[in-house]
Amino acid sequence: MEHDPGAMLRRQEALGRGYSDDEIRRLYTRGEWQRIGRGAYLSASVYSALGDEERHRFLIDSTLHALSDDAVLSHQSAAVVYGLPLWRTALDRVHVTRNRRGGGRIKRRITEHCAPVGEQVAVVDEHSLTLPARTVVDLARTLPFEQAVVTGEFDGRVKYGRLLKPGQSPGDAVFAEKQREDALRDLGFQVVRWTWDDLESPAQVVDRIRRAIARAESPRGWVAQAPLPSVRPLTVRAL
Repeated sequence: MEHDPGAMLRRQEALGRGYSDDEIRRLYTRGEWQRIGRGAYLSASVYSALGDEERHRFLIDSTLHALSDDAVLSHQSAAVVYGLPLWRTALDRVHVTRNRRGGGRIKRRITEHCAPVGEQVAVVDEHSLTLPARTVVDLARTLPFEQAVVTGEFDGRVKYGRLLKPGQSPGDAVFAEKQREDALRDLGFQVVRWTWDDLESPAQVVDRIRRAIARAESPRGWVAQAPLPSVRPLTVRAL
């Protein structure tokens, strides 16, 4: 069966397809194959087109199988599998947590944390992960404030790209956003926008917010919670 160039190829599989170890070595030293982990390869052209989160998924798949069953994906690795937003967060190592109190260590491609995990873990794509709430707390404990607060709480340029709905263009997203803002203003609310660059001068952002508050009169409407997204079933297992 012919190999899918978009799929990861392990050494044993490559040997079974007729490659020798010398040929495998030449392919990745010449830059045709990208070595992801020990004995795991991906087409270099495919790898170069991937985003950081997609590359991290391949890194997870290439390293996790070599760890014992008590290693649970955690921190930014669990966030990647859950699809949680990350910003300027290092994804060069797979993060796992072992249900023990000591012995954590950092390897070339893996960071091992040791801490009580709880009685249950989630199972996503055949991987064991810390539960979503625990994942967010772990990120809050270990990342700088700006990176940690981004997780389910930041609305940026990404919504005009990979977060577009099927068939939706960036222009559609901008127009829908304008309609929402117009509706808020009709109710008497003020809308204030800022970017990451603006946060380099926080005093100016504070002044803009204060001016918006000063402009606002008593709103004629009220704020209600928007409909929540459909619930994605989460499989859990006892640890």
